[in-house]
Amino acid sequence: MRKIDSLLLSILAGLGVSACNNGSSSTSSSPTPTPPPNYCALNVANFDSLSGVSLASLPYDFIWGPSLANLQFPTNLESCNASIVWQQSRVLAAANYWVTQKVNYCHHHIPTWYPEYNMDGVTPNPDAKTSFESCSASTDVMPPIPIESLIRWNYSGIGNESQQAWYNTASGKAYATGNYGYGLDCSDYTKLNYAYAESIYFTSDVSMQAGQESTQKNLAPNMQGFQDSAAQDTIGLYSAGNLVCNDGTTVNLPKGMADNTSCNGHGGYISVFESNGSYNPNGVTESALNNLQPGDLLYIAGCASDPFALQDKACGNNPRQNVTHVVMWTGQKIGQSAWITNGMIAPETDTDVYGVANGECESQPMPWWSVTANQGNWIITDSHYQGPDYRAFTSCFYRNQVWGVRRVLGGINN
Repeated sequence: MRKIDSLLLSILAGLGVSACNNGSSSTSSSPTPTPPPNYCALNVANFDSLSGVSLASLPYDFIWGPSLANLQFPTNLESCNASIVWQQSRVLAAANYWVTQKVNYCHHHIPTWYPEYNMDGVTPNPDAKTSFESCSASTDVMPPIPIESLIRWNYSGIGNESQQAWYNTASGKAYATGNYGYGLDCSDYTKLNYAYAESIYFTSDVSMQAGQESTQKNLAPNMQGFQDSAAQDTIGLYSAGNLVCNDGTTVNLPKGMADNTSCNGHGGYISVFESNGSYNPNGVTESALNNLQPGDLLYIAGCASDPFALQDKACGNNPRQNVTHVVMWTGQKIGQSAWITNGMIAPETDTDVYGVANGECESQPMPWWSVTANQGNWIITDSHYQGPDYRAFTSCFYRNQVWGVRRVLGGINN
């Protein structure tokens, strides 16, 4: 991890918003087979080729909006992809770009679509009300900034970052409008990061992205009978990358070939679920976390820590092993990163994906969600209650509910 951190510091520190040299390429020429010194490092966050390119594509849904378009990787950076570390850094740079856009958590596929209109941006959307209301309007922000107000936690409060700009109830509509209507959910965020950075595509269905088919909602990777999914979603996309073992190795088998035994001899899969299905809140060890790589995707079973999942109001009839969320590993730690500062760590919420405050963290020292309480803790990025952000990898909300981990870079992606 030290080697990766060293390179990340050299290429991500001081990026600010999105790209090197304020969004401009360091050179206009394509790299030779042997690029000029520092060419790749200087261009890790260069997304100029996507400037003005629409993220929207068919199929289109009135509530979820357009699908993510096929984004082409820039030809002048192809030689840089020879380095997996560079690829990892580029995926983190893409995430950093979308974090700085301050969009919301919505049940939308792309963050640039405004639900007031159809895909053409002109025709009124007949389901605009429902689509806006699929976005987070949570006041359960800790600490509330300002107190119990409908405004993004890191909005300045002025201009386009005012409370009315975020959540406008004075537009004459029968529903709130505003910037809170721009957003995407957790698995569409991870999909976007890889498409935007590397033109790598996988499904945005969160359980399928994890490799959990609809018939396996009660199974986790270490459990007998588990089979990594080979299914495709409605537009022909598979799960993301390959499952990861506790020693950091990946199961480099074609889709559908990995099973519960594939990490035998490697400490089993990284998961809070044991082979017999029992829940172990300490199942994800610090040793396993040290073996993760930037860009790894951690899948969360939102009911894992709930002993009454089958009866609990928040979880409904969902089994404890059901995948409900995904986060991305940054490889950085709070207070120890030169480019993810304390002020970039979002406050947390105790409201789960079902909109219910479960009090999962009530046993933790307060304030469990604060930067102060998490110095030295790992940093993840996910689209959660107020959209893409950097967050503390808290034990009660993330670490104690890890279903499994997948690695997209360096393994088989078929």
